[in-house]
Amino acid sequence: HCWAMHVTAAQLRQNWSKDCQSPKLRHVFLVPQQENYENGSSIFYGCDANTRPVANAWWGVLRCDDGVWSHTPHCLGSIGESECAAPAVSHAQPLHKLEGWYSNNSRVPYACEKGYELVGKQLAVCINGKWILPECKRKLGTCDAPAPVANAVIIQPYQDVFEHTDRVDFMCKKGYKLAGHRHNYCMNEEWTPAPICGVCPKTRKATATCTGEGRSSTGQLCGTYPAIENGDVFEVQDGRALTVQCVMLYKLDGPKSIMCVNEEWTTLPVCKAPCKLDQTLFYYQQAEYISHGDQMNGHCTNYWNYMYVICNNGRALYRGCKFNIPMQLGQECILSLFKISHLSTVSINFLLTIT
Repeated sequence: HCWAMHVTAAQLRQNWSKDCQSPKLRHVFLVPQQENYENGSSIFYGCDANTRPVANAWWGVLRCDDGVWSHTPHCLGSIGESECAAPAVSHAQPLHKLEGWYSNNSRVPYACEKGYELVGKQLAVCINGKWILPECKRKLGTCDAPAPVANAVIIQPYQDVFEHTDRVDFMCKKGYKLAGHRHNYCMNEEWTPAPICGVCPKTRKATATCTGEGRSSTGQLCGTYPAIENGDVFEVQDGRALTVQCVMLYKLDGPKSIMCVNEEWTTLPVCKAPCKLDQTLFYYQQAEYISHGDQMNGHCTNYWNYMYVICNNGRALYRGCKFNIPMQLGQECILSLFKISHLSTVSINFLLTIT
């Protein structure tokens, strides 16, 4: 009969699915205790007397799903024994797959997550049933996740902590236009100014603007917005002109505004790169970067001489530190001069300054 051939999808899944065998577990008892369990069934488990669970809860539930149990419970040996449950380290990940439990003196290596740095050793060590855990401390200069921007998303996976100089990119939803930098940088625990996603007006002219096209005041089409390396453009004067802004630490070289004239964009500016200072050349710690065209000076490694630096589009030019007088020798010379000529303390301080 036809009705005999009619079975539901649920019945087919039940016919094809696999049952689960009773799990063989150390220090664990099951309720109910059987040799086999039907697919979809749930059983309760607990730890034997004088043993302890891995988790905080002292009982749990297992579910059979197509021949596989939902997880593997662990109960450790008698209280007072030296074995340890799998360790958990805040803001860190194990370098190898964790086991259920570990014998005394076992070691598990960990690596800190992005935005954190290791304090001390990277090993978790099991000592008499307790773990001595490594510590991952949040790095200086890191930022929390950026604040939400209305009608925008960040086009990368979410994370809680960002390192100094990390960048995120924003994108507006359909019908909205980005104003400001599309990039946002983490700089010394703070984010650079976020963009704004504004509504595109329902006009023909605005539609061209919102699709990335610009028109001059005479209505001549210039096509897509020009690309500025390490910079962004945004509209002013109702789309008749564009203002250029460089990303953090880059310096604008050229006109701040460009216009669409005779179907062409006016002269484009350039965003010139900053320079990263070589800290090994200085006696004191200096700023990590200086901008293009900027100059600075600092004590050489011998302290007595000065280093002068100027930044030229990502290339740091160093001058000075040619006369590498050792610090101790310099002090001895000035103190000898003080003994001979009986100079005042003010004079000595002046000589120390100019030497």
